[in-house]
Amino acid sequence: MIIKSKYDAELFLKELEKSEEEYCIYDDVDICMLSGGNTTLYLEGYGDDIEYYTYSSGPNWWDQERTQLSRKKVIEKIWRNRKNINAETRRCYF
Repeated sequence: MIIKSKYDAELFLKELEKSEEEYCIYDDVDICMLSGGNTTLYLEGYGDDIEYYTYSSGPNWWDQERTQLSRKKVIEKIWRNRKNINAETRRCYF
């Protein structure tokens, strides 16, 4: 799935929630501007009990702990990083 709108970002998350994948790794635009690196979006749980976390790392650094996000924040993060997520999706699935 290619993300072209905020609605697509929500659909992407819904597909990720339904899939057997528990995570999505992408280059985070905020991190790349500062020091380079990527972010892993983790999903834990099933159905209405899914919790969302991010963990970021880069050359010579990493988060000490993962950060929990609301579903709304995850959709915003997917939208903001759509270019890199789309590139990763194309690389892996096409």
